[in-house]
Amino acid sequence: MNIMNKVTLQAMKKNRVRTIVTIIGIILSAAMFTAVTTFCSSMYGYMREYFAYDKGDYHVSFSGCSSETIDKIKADERVSKAAVAKPVGYAEAGSNNADKPYLYVLEADESFMKNMPVHLTNGRLPENENEIILPAHLQANGGVSHKIGDRLKLTLGRRVAEDGSELGQNNPYSYDEEKLTADRIWEYVVVGFYERPGFEEMIAPGYTALSLLSEPLREGETYDAYILMKNPRKNLDAFAERLSGSFTEASYQASLLTMDGYSVFNNYSNMLVRLAAIFCVLIFIGSVSLIYSAFSISVSERTKQFGLLASIGATRSQIRRSVLFEAFALCVCGIPIGLFVGIGGMGLTLWLCGDLFKSVLDAPFGMSFSVSWQAVAVAVAVAVLTVFVSAWIPSRRAMKISPIEAIRQARDVNAGKKNVRCSKLFIRLFGAEGMLAKKYYARSRKKYRATIASLAMSLVLFISASGFCMYLTKSAEDAFTEKSYDIGYRDLSAQNYTEFAAGAREYFDEITFCLNTLDNSFVYLPEGDTTAEYKAYTKAQRSAHEGLLKVEQNCFAYYIDDAAFGRMLTENGIDADAYFAAEEKLPVMLNSGYDVVYSQDNGENNRRTYNYSFVSDGVTTLMRAKPAPQIDGYILDGMFWSGNEIGEGVLQYYYWPAQEEDADGGSSSDGENSSDGEDFGSSGIDSFGRPIDRPVRPVEYEEIHIAATVKTAPAGIDSGRAMKLILPFSAFKDQKAFNEGFMNVYICADDPDKAENDVKSVFETRGIEFAPQRLYNRAEEERTVSNMIILVKVFSYGFIALISLISVANVFNTVSTNVALRRRDYAMLRSLGMTNRGINRMMNYECLLYGTRSLLFGLPLSVGMTYLCYLSAAEAAQMSFTMPWTAVAIAVVSVFMVVFVSMLYSTSRLKRENPVDALKDENI
Repeated sequence: MNIMNKVTLQAMKKNRVRTIVTIIGIILSAAMFTAVTTFCSSMYGYMREYFAYDKGDYHVSFSGCSSETIDKIKADERVSKAAVAKPVGYAEAGSNNADKPYLYVLEADESFMKNMPVHLTNGRLPENENEIILPAHLQANGGVSHKIGDRLKLTLGRRVAEDGSELGQNNPYSYDEEKLTADRIWEYVVVGFYERPGFEEMIAPGYTALSLLSEPLREGETYDAYILMKNPRKNLDAFAERLSGSFTEASYQASLLTMDGYSVFNNYSNMLVRLAAIFCVLIFIGSVSLIYSAFSISVSERTKQFGLLASIGATRSQIRRSVLFEAFALCVCGIPIGLFVGIGGMGLTLWLCGDLFKSVLDAPFGMSFSVSWQAVAVAVAVAVLTVFVSAWIPSRRAMKISPIEAIRQARDVNAGKKNVRCSKLFIRLFGAEGMLAKKYYARSRKKYRATIASLAMSLVLFISASGFCMYLTKSAEDAFTEKSYDIGYRDLSAQNYTEFAAGAREYFDEITFCLNTLDNSFVYLPEGDTTAEYKAYTKAQRSAHEGLLKVEQNCFAYYIDDAAFGRMLTENGIDADAYFAAEEKLPVMLNSGYDVVYSQDNGENNRRTYNYSFVSDGVTTLMRAKPAPQIDGYILDGMFWSGNEIGEGVLQYYYWPAQEEDADGGSSSDGENSSDGEDFGSSGIDSFGRPIDRPVRPVEYEEIHIAATVKTAPAGIDSGRAMKLILPFSAFKDQKAFNEGFMNVYICADDPDKAENDVKSVFETRGIEFAPQRLYNRAEEERTVSNMIILVKVFSYGFIALISLISVANVFNTVSTNVALRRRDYAMLRSLGMTNRGINRMMNYECLLYGTRSLLFGLPLSVGMTYLCYLSAAEAAQMSFTMPWTAVAIAVVSVFMVVFVSMLYSTSRLKRENPVDALKDENI
């Protein structure tokens, strides 16, 4: 060891407080980064395992593949593994669920049984094509009971629509509009039962039963392939392109693809990358500020030390190596401890909270702790880099000045050209001690600069982290929309409404009865009445559907029971009594819309969610289109704009002939096409989708008045792309039509499973006929969506808590070190007669100084960082920029509180010291 390194070690030993504080900063920084990286590593492993368990361990599935295509897939070196299944057909299941009447038999190979979500609840897997396992929800949802050993003789066939097309599991049951063919009869032995599979869509009309696929694959048969790619981000698109034309349909497992670095929608990928980059920057800033403050606060003392060394012949390179050696020694002491603390702390946290993730995701396994060498390497690299950067800056500063200036510390204390003046109010508040502190600050700004910068960075960290989490949660909530009810029952006869409502309200506080009506129309919204976000949405729609000028019905009327209607008015701040007392009951408009727009931009697929208000506040009149006039021999095709863009020209009704055209292109109608004697020739459609040379009629409007607009509606009436006008049952004028109608029932409940049984009890106790296929539990369908949002919130609040701890530790470390480095200054003041009360007044001024200056610099920077988070989140969802004002208020109050507590702690230590000992010792 050379002499410079020995001097460095001696200086570190003599300045124990400064050295210990710096090592603590390094420990905290290394522990923080290690905890974050190991948590991310554990979270990634857990989420990937969960998605593979829930949906299947595959990235993409191809339907309608030939045996030759399957062989080609398995032979491709870019494929990690492939599972194969063959649709055998549909059979009548005898289900009580009217929307799910079939048993859908699928033959699957061993890879499918292993890698897809086939989780046995009883029995074993099939071992040949004559054995079968049934899904557990066949009994729970369909009311069909079987046991192991039963023999099922099934007549298997295909679902065929009226137009002759074949329907699959992605096509819901269409009742009389489809038929089931009888292609083959096969007998199976039931050998087991398994959980409802994640690959079975909620709208699927068949319960999926699995048998074993016989090998080898037969020519002329079609198969489904479920493929896990190697490096999907690099290989998936090229692989799918190579197989183009070899399959009928492709389906992506978006959850697993996202975990493996591939996003089906490019703008979502961009959003995630940018948010991840901001996340890493915030963590890095926290780490840098924590360590750098420990170095930079003591710049004056180290400058003096470097000046002394230079005065006795030390070269700049020797001083530089001395600084690097000091940083190395501190890293050797701090980083291993930090790694141990970070790994141990995160391991303990996940051991205690691992089952929380199990309950959040409704998974059969909890989150386990895993440490990857990459995570540890990243934490070590960042900690080392931060320490060396933090040590390098003061060494560069010291090497730029002469040894004499460094020893005198001429640049650290500057008297300035102007006298520091204090107002009478200032003297009254802080006294002579405050004036002394103000002058001290004016002449030694560099001793305060690092402290204020550190405080400002802590402020930026906390507010930016809160903004990051706010926009991350908002993006997740927009991407995963939830229904507003838990239990539903459709087509309740209006004649049973009064009896059922009386019984149901004994069980449920929040229940809505909604009459089934077909009262829908088109409402024209003048541009002056619409909001900015609605204009942005319609602009995005025009861009996504360029060339299409057809207008859909965009307004639907809902009649709900008076109790739910009154509850809605009250929740939205409207006087319900005044509304029901009015002579005419006008509709209330749900002024909240939601839609997802899919578009392509420069070859990239984008998916963006839009939440918007339709009209501005104060709008009370809407323009509704009158019904289309009838034209003999023609049927209405729809409404189109007459111009070349949506909103250009006038809105017109377009018509098609009532009968199909002849083979030679002529119409089979008699030529008398319109009621006013006009003759229309025969032609096709133009480039905008409008019929050419067909009857058109201008759309006429009538005014409808609304009582108010609301932002929230009762259960069952959700925001969508269309406007919704809501009225109470008491506004329905045709009592006869009301009594002959049917209604849907929507219930919100804390325990949906119990609520489902309660609904059945109401039917039973009130003597009303119950149809089990009409009862549906939305909670089961929405559980994954809800769990994902909860998981994002857990992550967000955990991240905010981590950043808060870093910020508090940073402030406490910075302030206490600053006070410790000025112990000789305070000892001198005490030796001149300053009392503890006087020191307290100085500290009060310094607290105010630190707080106000850090807010002055920190708040604008926080706005900038939060705006970057907003820009990233806005890639995937329409939203307006807003600050996390609660976090801002907490940060402002906390800055002063933490600084005051830190000052209190530091000065209490100073007061216990002997001033003479402090004056004699330059080391701390």
